This record gives sequence, structure tokens and C-alpha cells, in this order.
Amino acid sequence: PISISGFVAQYEGDYELADHYIQQSLAREPAFIHANIQAPVPHIYLGNLGKAREVLHRARQMTPEEPQLTACEGLILACEGNFKRAEELANEAAVSKRSVHHFHHALHTVAEIFAICGKPDKAIHALKRSAELGLSNYRAFENDPHLRSIRQHLDFLSLMRDLRRDCEQLRIELDLSISHQSAARI
Repeated sequence: PISISGFVAQYEGDYELADHYIQQSLAREPAFIHANIQAPVPHIYLGNLGKAREVLHRARQMTPEEPQLTACEGLILACEGNFKRAEELANEAAVSKRSVHHFHHALHTVAEIFAICGKPDKAIHALKRSAELGLSNYRAFENDPHLRSIRQHLDFLSLMRDLRRDCEQLRIELDLSISHQSAARI
């Protein structure tokens, strides 16, 4: 549950809280692979790239070929302006078949790299794949600061519209209306 709370905080833009939850998970279980793999991400969002590298190095020792870690390394480089190497790592992560983590997170990070590197079509393609594989969180994509450069791109807007529609349809199918949720709490 703590690890899931870290994802929720991250996707809501509270990166310090996301790191807090990840650190709580790691304090309880230092070998928790998913928490270790996700640990660099809040630091990247916060601009603490040195700390992100340190945490990434520790996680690499556990899962050396994890595409999410390759993508995180690429995102660090993209944030530093090393676009050529960042794109190489994004391409490597995008075709990997060895993920022990949920691969859709790696694709989200790949999209961030391409967006920062000025490759909007590749970024949107990676987001579509991420959504198709299970990360169809339009709010996370719309609020992601690394995706800022593609927010007005027509294909991005179309993807967000489709994801919003799908989310609303699922909400209706599962009867997750606000009044229903309120009644369930009583």
C-alpha cells in the first residue's frame, strides 16, 4: 500500500510525498524491487539529479537490465541537455522485453525523454503504448512537467480526450458516481 501511495503522490505532482512513501516502503523492506525501481523518479522531478543517480545506481545492482531504470537514466540526461544519449537510452528502454516492473511506467518515462528532446511524435507514440499497457492515467500525463512541450500537440490532445472518455465509461460501468461513493460510506 505504501508503494501505491507513492505512485499516487507522484502522479498528483507531490514528489516529496512520493519519495516519503517510497522511503517508508524501503525502510520496511529494503529489497522491495518495485520501490527500488521507482525510487529515482521523485528525485528527477524535484531536480535532485545527483540523488537520483545515487538511488538509480543502487537499484541497478538489483535489476541491472530493468528498462524503467534505463529510462530514468535517460530522463536524467535529457534534463541535463544530453539529448543524444538520452534518446539512445529511451530507444533501448522502449524495446526491452526484460521488465520486472510494470513496463507501462518505463514507456511513460520514455515519452518524457522524447518530449524534452523535442521529439513530439515519438513521445506521443510512447504515451499511447503506455496507456495501452495499463497506464491510462490522463491526469498524470496532463500534469507531467516533463511533457509540457507536447501538451498543445493535436495528437496529445486527442489521446487525452480518448483516455478521459475511457475513464468516464469505466466509471459509469462500475457505478463509481459521487453519490454512490457517498452512500457507500454511510
